[in-house]
Amino acid sequence: MDYLLSLCEEMRLLVLAAPGPYICSETQGGGHPTWLVAKKDIRIRHSASSFNKPFDVQYSHYCREWLHQILPIIAAHEITAIQSSSSKKRGCVIGVQIENENFENFKGIPVGCADDMRYLARVARECGITVPLFHNDGFEEGSWVSRDDNHREHGHSTFGLDWYAYDKYVVFCPTSTPQSLLVDPGPQGDLMVWEEWKPSCVEHCMDSMETKVRGFGGCAASAPMFIAELQGGWFNHYMLPCSYDDIYNYYGDDYTRLVLDSSLAQGVTMLNLYMAYGGTNWGTLGDPDVYTSYDYSACVREYGYLSGRGRKLRLGMAFARSFGAAVVARSERVAAKRVIEVVPRRMLNGQRRAGDGVVLSFWRNFSEKRTEVYTATVRGRPGVVLQGRLQYKRSFVGIGEYTSAGSGLRLLLATMPVHVRTHVKDSGSRAQRKLEVWVLQNDEFVGGELAFDGRVEVTRESRTLRPSVELVAGQTSIIRFVGDIGWCALRREGRVEDAGELLLLFLKEQDLMTLVPSFEENFWFDAEDKASAAVSTCDPLSLVWGAYGVQHDIKSGKLDIEWQCGQEFAYALPFLGFPGLRIRQRSASSTAALLLTRGPVDDGTPIPAKLGNWTTRDTQFEDLPWTELMLTGRDRSTPSLDSIDLGFTSGHVIYKLTINAKTFQPTLGVNLKLSINMRHRAVISLNGKHILGGHTTYAHRLMKAGSKQGPDPFKDTKDYILPFEQLYTDGQDNVVYVIVESFGLNRQAFILNDIRCRRGILNVGLVSVAGGGDILGLFSRRIEFALHVTGVDIRTLNEPFNLCGFPDEHVKDGWMQASDCGAVAKEGAVSLFRLGADKLPRWFSGVMEVSPAITGRGLRVPLRFHVTGTATAHIWVDGVYLARYYGNGDCVQRDFYIPDTYAKGSRLVKVLVYDGRPGSDWIGIEVKGWEVAEGWSGNLMEGGEVFATCVEHW
Repeated sequence: MDYLLSLCEEMRLLVLAAPGPYICSETQGGGHPTWLVAKKDIRIRHSASSFNKPFDVQYSHYCREWLHQILPIIAAHEITAIQSSSSKKRGCVIGVQIENENFENFKGIPVGCADDMRYLARVARECGITVPLFHNDGFEEGSWVSRDDNHREHGHSTFGLDWYAYDKYVVFCPTSTPQSLLVDPGPQGDLMVWEEWKPSCVEHCMDSMETKVRGFGGCAASAPMFIAELQGGWFNHYMLPCSYDDIYNYYGDDYTRLVLDSSLAQGVTMLNLYMAYGGTNWGTLGDPDVYTSYDYSACVREYGYLSGRGRKLRLGMAFARSFGAAVVARSERVAAKRVIEVVPRRMLNGQRRAGDGVVLSFWRNFSEKRTEVYTATVRGRPGVVLQGRLQYKRSFVGIGEYTSAGSGLRLLLATMPVHVRTHVKDSGSRAQRKLEVWVLQNDEFVGGELAFDGRVEVTRESRTLRPSVELVAGQTSIIRFVGDIGWCALRREGRVEDAGELLLLFLKEQDLMTLVPSFEENFWFDAEDKASAAVSTCDPLSLVWGAYGVQHDIKSGKLDIEWQCGQEFAYALPFLGFPGLRIRQRSASSTAALLLTRGPVDDGTPIPAKLGNWTTRDTQFEDLPWTELMLTGRDRSTPSLDSIDLGFTSGHVIYKLTINAKTFQPTLGVNLKLSINMRHRAVISLNGKHILGGHTTYAHRLMKAGSKQGPDPFKDTKDYILPFEQLYTDGQDNVVYVIVESFGLNRQAFILNDIRCRRGILNVGLVSVAGGGDILGLFSRRIEFALHVTGVDIRTLNEPFNLCGFPDEHVKDGWMQASDCGAVAKEGAVSLFRLGADKLPRWFSGVMEVSPAITGRGLRVPLRFHVTGTATAHIWVDGVYLARYYGNGDCVQRDFYIPDTYAKGSRLVKVLVYDGRPGSDWIGIEVKGWEVAEGWSGNLMEGGEVFATCVEHW
């Protein structure tokens, strides 16, 4: 943690820290360690039952122990921390979140534990935390709002934190609607029946948010409007056919920008996107809600690709940063009729007036007829009617009643987006003044007109833009543009030659998607720091477009340009802080744009990594360390200890049922029936030779067997026949092996009490049945057996998530060359892994050699394991648990990101394959690049262009 926060300071990033003790709803156990969950006399999160949280002193003591370890590290990195004058070090932490989505009230019902929040806040202060404390309300319920000391609710005193913050998830994915908690997703898992999301969902969820939050009173009425988690995508579940790419397509490129703009329209000035980057659930880190990938269809995709959603969000943030206080300062909502009238009505989502008089118009196309053209009439200005164009379900924030300091021009209204504002030195001015520059958009996606106060003239222009000026009633100039790319300069008519101008630069959407403004905060620079002279309060240090990405470090004097395959040049506006940068003029025109030409770097075709040198061994069940379990209950079918008691919560638990030959001797015509109730996946074999089958018990809805959240009280018993022909009849004991894999502990989310929902085998029984069927069980009898269990007790481990639970994972003996037994074959670039005739779980160990051609010369080619086949597979690279693959369809994931750290050089790869159900005895693994679809989604498309970039240092 100390390293991470130091790195944030080095990169000049401000941090909101959320140390828990409960950290995330999609993390196994919510982040609580298994050893604590196993102490069943402790009420985790104080929950005695769902909706009931009496204070648990012992649980609080464990929370205090954790916070006393982590919070002093965070406190040393606060912006309020006193640093030595010699180091000039500045802290990065601006706020600390206590707990996570822990309701004080739920739908008006008191469900929280005020003593818990009061205790955690006190511990935070005693650990040295001085920055504001906050909590993220699950949604706007008014939880933990600080009020007058004498304030009471429901007969009890309340407790509040410094800031009121809340989560905002606006449009639910069809697979995860609130209704899916009550009924199975059913056809909603079928992409063919997904209906597009409705604008009314956004309007209902967002457009009265300010009134509701301010109405809570206390700090909620006066502190910044703060969304601690603003929806940035959605997660995916087991047992569904849809992928994260499907979820990305459901929301589209514009969704995140739209909810950002809708938040700004409600006066929000603090927000955190969940998720900007989702990434990967390493190994067994995730809870039963999510699988290995946590891509989240986010702005940055799992393999590091900046999607169209992220690029459009960047434009929105660029507007907010460059216009500064007009956007982020507290503003007041303006009654629309006082300023403008818009037709159709649902094209405008209100206006706000900042302290300096600037008016922000929040354009959002939710028109019922999906029309893209609208008109805006400026009240108090007869005849001033502007045309606008905005695609359906898109948005932008327009600026108005704004005066350009350099030129004196006063913009009344804009029906086109000004994406970013900056200033450049006017080389043609004797006074060497700075020109104010706006970057705008006027193409087929969004465009419109500009209305200025007074008489305005165009002083110079590019041939492509063709601007025109219409003077209305002698007092308003409306500027229209025919072209969609180019530039022009405006100034007040009649001003002297050396008067300042306003420079307008128009870019098309394909260029704007690559526009990178580099901002810095004055906070990070001392007055004597030479770099501080180049840092403006609002202006970006540079504006570059045309490349994949740009990193501009003013302190080191470096500009890194990241090129994607096919990109050859980028443009930049002149900027300060780069005296040694050599760039050449694009042309002799006065556009003030400079051309950065790509150096002689040959991308070539990325060479895939090679897999080879495979050795293999089978899991020998009889050699595993077994522990006997007693069977309890009236029918003696319930194991005396569950997987939580044993610490076997990381992936798999293996059970052995031994049928003593002295107590049961198989008889011709009589079979055995195994009945098993378990969580979540089971594969069952007889005598280590015969696979009987397997099944999965998992549910999306509440109160159903295998529910991913909430209580799980119901049985889901499946029966398997042990046929006489496969039983030992020579006096040997018959043994049934059951491999059970858990998708993770439930996470005690919100007001639920489910973290101790049992895993592994919950109930098991054996009876004899007549071969003819014996439908009524008239001739069946109960068969005695001994039950043993084995696994890995993760309570003894420092890092519990990289183990799959097989106790022989690190066995060094018994390996043999895979080629000698035909366990591995090659089909082109694919390595095929096969089980043996007895279908025992089989381990493979080999080497991945990544070609230097894709890792050198500043190249970045993210790699993936592409897995096929019908069996189950688990994959590690250098001991890091990267992939959990289910060939039977329990999880849709087929492609697993290999982190860049492991995608170079020679790496040790380990694979576990098992299953063995009919036809389920093989998998194929290939290392490939990420082949992406056309457009900006970053979605995977086999046969598409491989995503690769290279970096040049300027």
